[in-house]
Amino acid sequence: MATERAPNNDDLEREIQLGELQRLTDLNVQPGTFLPVPNMPTPARKTYFELLKAWTTANIAVIQEAVEQRGFGGPFGSRIDWKCAFLAFLQSTAIYLRDEKLVSEAVEAYQRNDREGALRLYASATDMIQEIAKLWGLNFVVVCNLVEKHPDGHAHLVGPYCGAFYKSTSKPFISFTFKGTTTAQEWLNDFAAIFPPVKTPPGFLYETTVSRGFYIPIFSTFDGVANSSPFDMMVKTFNTIARTTPPSTQVMTHCTGHSLGAAYASLSYDQFTSVFENIPGFALGDLYTFGSPRVGHNDFAKAFQKAVKSSKNSGSSWRIVNNRDIVADVPLKTPIPGIGMYVHVDCGLKIYPQRSPTPLDSEIGVSRPRNVEDEQQVGDFSPPPFSHLPPAYYDSLFFALTGNTRPRTGVQSLPPIPHTPDAYYDSVMSALNGQPREKTAVRSLMFIEAITTLGGAPGLQRHIDTSTEITSIDLNSFPESTEVTVRFEGTEICSIGTIYDGSHRAELLVWGDASSIHPDSASLHYHSWERLTDQETEVSLFLGTTGEFGLAFTAGGVQLAALVITSSVDASRLSISGKCAWS
Repeated sequence: MATERAPNNDDLEREIQLGELQRLTDLNVQPGTFLPVPNMPTPARKTYFELLKAWTTANIAVIQEAVEQRGFGGPFGSRIDWKCAFLAFLQSTAIYLRDEKLVSEAVEAYQRNDREGALRLYASATDMIQEIAKLWGLNFVVVCNLVEKHPDGHAHLVGPYCGAFYKSTSKPFISFTFKGTTTAQEWLNDFAAIFPPVKTPPGFLYETTVSRGFYIPIFSTFDGVANSSPFDMMVKTFNTIARTTPPSTQVMTHCTGHSLGAAYASLSYDQFTSVFENIPGFALGDLYTFGSPRVGHNDFAKAFQKAVKSSKNSGSSWRIVNNRDIVADVPLKTPIPGIGMYVHVDCGLKIYPQRSPTPLDSEIGVSRPRNVEDEQQVGDFSPPPFSHLPPAYYDSLFFALTGNTRPRTGVQSLPPIPHTPDAYYDSVMSALNGQPREKTAVRSLMFIEAITTLGGAPGLQRHIDTSTEITSIDLNSFPESTEVTVRFEGTEICSIGTIYDGSHRAELLVWGDASSIHPDSASLHYHSWERLTDQETEVSLFLGTTGEFGLAFTAGGVQLAALVITSSVDASRLSISGKCAWS
């Protein structure tokens, strides 16, 4: 009886790539979609590529030892293995090198039924990542590429980009690696921490409280496709890779990421602690995060700690923070009504470019976590925004590995990628206004602090105050109408609204406080349902001639619908404008 041949790495990568192209097609991704605002520019990608090659050459013996250990630093309670942490950091940096323009061209070719052309383009989109991975003796495949797709029912969030670095021969292991923030749309995922958090349902993250901007992109489906959540895709990718490993071999599986990617990695690792025993051949390895924001409340951090300690065959969790990295101090240092207080998970270590790492105090059960800037800064004179970038992390990790400052080379150390508060602020304001922001003397660094304190950001506050147009509207001009249910939740800065008529119809993201609106009744009036739902619409508050108020929906200067609200709220005091995406 013939035995089935196990697929080799080429077969494996082809299978995964075809599956991802089919998923993108199923998700109705249109040609030209994958052009993020802003995408990492080509010169910056090339600079990071050269940096990664230089870092690899200078530390190849360390990398080889980490690969030999399957990237595993030891069970919970072990001391951190800086070799494995360093390999995870390199993976978290290399994941930024994907070329989204080629992904868009690959999807277009696949939709023309040019499968071979699509595969070539899709593989080329990760050429730089593949080349770096081969220097480490590893392979790489894309797990999901959803940075321009909205999770179902959440039209103002986008999905993650995740890849897997893996070795499937002797001593197999997989490192699921998430990309950090590089687009204005992804930045809004970070910004969602100012909205009320999510209490996760049974079966997810131990029914704890986490940021909606991190939870929803990982665990939601996309375009109604079953089993299309990024976490589902991670499990499918694991199963595909595991088929190529020697029989009866457990595959050590890690999670890692930088910045937003670190938040995604933390939630994914936590979920793996509860389900990995149901996945044949799965061995839970380590979590390494770099520059992670806070992802959940105290109940999440406690459940995470308990799960990592008690999980059979579990590795360790390490939260690594560079000195003066301000991203590690968001969101919310103090309790905020309607939001609560976020705390970090345990096992945090601060690293320095000229000093040995130091442990970070636990935030679990602490009434007010300390600010990153509360500590005296030692041996690092770089501006705080640059302390969050991978090159600054490399300097500090090099000292942690060797006890020495890194030798200076001719390679540019701070490439101009759009990963500073100034760049994010400009991008978000451009996305909201449709034009570049007005330059002021206020430094955009204050925008990061504003997310933490809900105040002190003149540029953002000015946008809220001046963007609302209150007009009257002739409801007789809308021939169709339906009774709907409306719900708002949010803060004094912005709110999320949903419209239902038995099923989800739309999600609104509005600047201004709408959380006080509790409609007694609401009616949606529209000219053409097809035209309305075909596009994202602008939202503005209007006051009716007979005392009613509501929201007007326009696109291209044409009013397409009006949501009329009867409520006890004094509408003249509301200040609401924003965008709405329809399902």
